[in-house]
Amino acid sequence: MIEGQNPKNNKLFIVCMISLVMALSLVAFSFYIFPHLIWQASYDVPEFIGELREWFKEGYGYPESKANWSVFLMFFIPGIIASIITYIITNIIDKTDDVEAAAVRTQQTTTDEPQESMGIALKVLFLVCVVFLVVFFAEWFFSATL
Repeated sequence: MIEGQNPKNNKLFIVCMISLVMALSLVAFSFYIFPHLIWQASYDVPEFIGELREWFKEGYGYPESKANWSVFLMFFIPGIIASIITYIITNIIDKTDDVEAAAVRTQQTTTDEPQESMGIALKVLFLVCVVFLVVFFAEWFFSATL
């Protein structure tokens, strides 16, 4: 936090950081379990993931695919909700900042930051996809040769 800000923003900042950590953790975990659930990839996932899948199949009569998607979405959707909460809180903090600082920040965000941020986000997404494909093909290659 910048010194001299509204003390109310300190509480919002803490809530925002907790929400951000929750969002990142849940989305990362959901992407970690995604290959195991959807493509039945064999790697070490927590045991409760398999138990949740079986609970959906037996308790609700879901088929295998619907149970897998339900488990995935059980972690992914709360992660998205937490990221939306983070986004809203950061906007509230920005709006309650000093008028002059907000004017300067608004000028900067309307010119370069959205394009810059989108470019960085696309690069990160591309990099994640490339790493996923490399690992997938490496696993396929090594399983085919052994």
